[in-house]
Amino acid sequence: MDKRMARCGSFHIFTFTFQVSIAPILIAFLAYSLAFASASHASDIRINAGGSQYTDSQGNVWLADTGFNTGEISSAGNGVDIIGTTDDALYQEQRFDGDTAPELTYSFAVPNGDYAVNLHFADNYTGTFGVGLRVFDVLIEGVPVLNDVDIFSEAGGGNRPLIRNVPLVTVTDGQLDIEFIHQVQNPIVGGIEILSLGGGAPDVTPPTVPTNVTATAAGSSQVDLSWYASIMSMASAAQVRMRSRMRAVRTMITTPTET
Repeated sequence: MDKRMARCGSFHIFTFTFQVSIAPILIAFLAYSLAFASASHASDIRINAGGSQYTDSQGNVWLADTGFNTGEISSAGNGVDIIGTTDDALYQEQRFDGDTAPELTYSFAVPNGDYAVNLHFADNYTGTFGVGLRVFDVLIEGVPVLNDVDIFSEAGGGNRPLIRNVPLVTVTDGQLDIEFIHQVQNPIVGGIEILSLGGGAPDVTPPTVPTNVTATAAGSSQVDLSWYASIMSMASAAQVRMRSRMRAVRTMITTPTET
């Protein structure tokens, strides 16, 4: 510890300098800050509707089917070669809706903001191999975005992929809803992509203030600082414990003196 004294008027000023390592505390702080930042912004969502988790030819990970309210898995495309794509697994198993009440709806909790949505389809059921044999509408956030979807007609036949893009969807209620509405036969979907475009009000809630801060003398030239930081924005609400040593912590102490 380096102790220096200077006289200033009627006061002596003592400066104490502790030389200890800053690296661990910086690493912990950066990890905490990055975790908070990533939890505050939207991430892209990809769902393999009707199927299991899948990594596509571009390295994108598609989560196993989730977020739906009803429907059944169509296996009509199992083992079928999907013409015109190397990502057959996205189209071989799909989710279809055989009932009109309720209509098939996928719902995802997302930060408010703007998104692009891509819907992936293929018609693998021979009973709907023909123009006009399977027709349905799609609503996103209650707004019609795709009318009279006819997969067979638009894809150019059966067992062929069809990707329909909705370039801009604005979410204001923290949840993105996609509804598939019956017209002729049953709506069906193979994959859902929700891509964040930003926008909306940012999450400016600060991280939780560290608690239980303690300082322990570790020697004549060291002090140990220890505290807990709560990252409540993360799904696990995990407690992150940071313990490290600070370099060049200067404490200014003033004491009155006789004049």
